[in-house]
Amino acid sequence: MPESIRLNNVWVIPLTLILAMMLAIIPLPVWLTPLRPDWVGMVVIFWSMMLPRTVSVGTAWVSGLLLDVLLGSPLGQNALTFVIIVYITSHMHRQLLSTTLLQQALFVSLLLMIRHFLIFWINGMSGHLPESLWPHFLPALFPLVLWPWLFIILRDFGRKHRIIPK
Repeated sequence: MPESIRLNNVWVIPLTLILAMMLAIIPLPVWLTPLRPDWVGMVVIFWSMMLPRTVSVGTAWVSGLLLDVLLGSPLGQNALTFVIIVYITSHMHRQLLSTTLLQQALFVSLLLMIRHFLIFWINGMSGHLPESLWPHFLPALFPLVLWPWLFIILRDFGRKHRIIPK
């Protein structure tokens, strides 16, 4: 079935991205802030893996710009990193969907590590280096635990609303 036929409930994608952005800006205690998972990154990767023609670099760019505005980060920083990881994911979506959830989690963790390295590099170039590297890269390790759960929840939600085939 062509992808465009399944998009009768396309509102599901922006809804999940908005929920991920809400999770990204929920205030946390200072000691817990470095432990915040990269929710938006994982959701963008999921949709670009499942619907690569629909959620492509354009969606990644807009999502990244919105996240930049919400977080007060340099404009285009998250947009650039999302475009890079979505480009990689959309070109490898067939291989990713044929792997186990653990292998996908490793791949997603690697992609988010690349994303956070690029953010670290951009911040360094603009003179905003963090005091420590460890808290900066910690969110990239959470997909190892969270990805299987997030994948199943989003997949079932997408199937329920007939945006993802069964």
